[in-house]
Formats: sequence, structure tokens, C-alpha cells
Amino acid sequence: MKKFSVFSPPLSTSLLVLVLRTSAEPAFQFTADGFIATSDSAIWNAGDGSTAMTSVHTPTNGWSLATKAGDTIFFDNGVSSPLGFSDSATNRISYAFAVVECAEAIDHATLIDAPCSIRFMPKPFDDNATFFYKNQITNAVALSMNAVPTNGFTAAVTLQLVEAAFDSTVPLNELYIGGAPATAAWAQSWSGGISELILLAEMPTEEQRNALRRYLALKHGLSVPTESDGGIVSTLAAMGIDTAGLFNSVFLVR
Repeated sequence: MKKFSVFSPPLSTSLLVLVLRTSAEPAFQFTADGFIATSDSAIWNAGDGSTAMTSVHTPTNGWSLATKAGDTIFFDNGVSSPLGFSDSATNRISYAFAVVECAEAIDHATLIDAPCSIRFMPKPFDDNATFFYKNQITNAVALSMNAVPTNGFTAAVTLQLVEAAFDSTVPLNELYIGGAPATAAWAQSWSGGISELILLAEMPTEEQRNALRRYLALKHGLSVPTESDGGIVSTLAAMGIDTAGLFNSVFLVR
């Protein structure tokens, strides 16, 4: 049996100090690597294993389950069951980053459902009184797409970054991703993919927002304006965001 002893270095020896994240309000990061699907349910685990979302409905009565397609969690044609947190989840969310693909701008489709939702809503007439449906993202205090404030969302085959600040902090167990749980399985769920989701308990500072945008833009190839900041790595680490060594590559940093 090996014997271990505690080594006390002399005062002149350089010490490696580990800095632990001290914030009591965590950030939850979901990437495609944490997604697992069976024939009965879909589970999306947070990167640090602290929590998970599961499919709200079983694949019956018209509902289907989200699936993993490459590096994207795909919700099929607006009928996939949304993913939700357990009733015992107690954390609250103020801000969300979502890297998404809007495959089809379906009326009423919901990307995130909560007391204050990010949802397509119909606008039945244009300025010339011509009947049509225009999809808009509503019911969020502030919303942007690719770092540009907006209230509209058009279908696109490319990934886009959606950010939303909620009216008030949303209980985690009242937050649903990819649809509204109480609606019928038709034209209500998200239609498209979600490649990464980051939920923040507190409103991010400008420094944190820039760091998260830069990380997500580099990782997913998004056209998002960001500012160069030598402290991005430490900012993300302090938030508990796993960048998987993205900023260690000279090729990617630009």
C-alpha cells in the first residue's frame, strides 16, 4: 500500500492557486453533447451535470420527441414535445442565450415558454390592410438577434443567436424549451434546431454579454459583432462556461 504525505513547500516556492467560482447564482449551459434520446423520452443534461431538461410529453397523441442531428437538438415540424425542468428545480432565470436554426416560421411557434415567453405571434394585417401572418417575438423585455435589437424572426437555414431578458426572474421549473407544454401538438412547438443554450440567473454585465457573444460566435460561426477583450477567458470561466479550449486556438481568435 502506498503512503501519502502532505508536502509543505518553502515560502519561496511558487504556488498554483485555484480560483473557484464564488457566485451563488449559476449559469446553466446546454450543448448537443449533453443530449440523450430514447424511444420514450429525451433528456438534455447541463454541461456541468447540475441539472437536466426532459421531454414533457411522451411520443403519443401527436407529439414527437426532440432528436439530436449533428451538433443540433432538432424539434420536428412544430410537433416535438418541449423540454422542461423538474418540479423540484428552484433556481431562477433572468437572461437567455440561444443559438438556433429557425427551419420554418410557424405561427404561434414557441422557442422558450415561461410566464414571459419568446413566441411567434400573428399580425393579421399589414399597413395596406392586406391579410397575412407576420411572426414576431414578443413578451420579452429586451430581445436581440445576432446582437441587433429586434422583435421579428424570419426562417433561415443558418444558425442565429437569440438573446432575451425576461420581465422578471423566471422559476426554472416554469421554463420550457422548444414549445409550450399545455398546447396541442400542432403549430405550437419550435420548428428547427437549438445548438446551444445558456441560461443566466442574473442579468449579464456588458463584459459578460460580450464574452458570451464572442464565444458563441466563434464556436458556431455566427456573424455577431463583438469587441476584442483580453479578459474574455477569465470572464467566461468565472461564470462557469465551458469553452472546450476554444480560445486556445490561434486560428480561431480573430
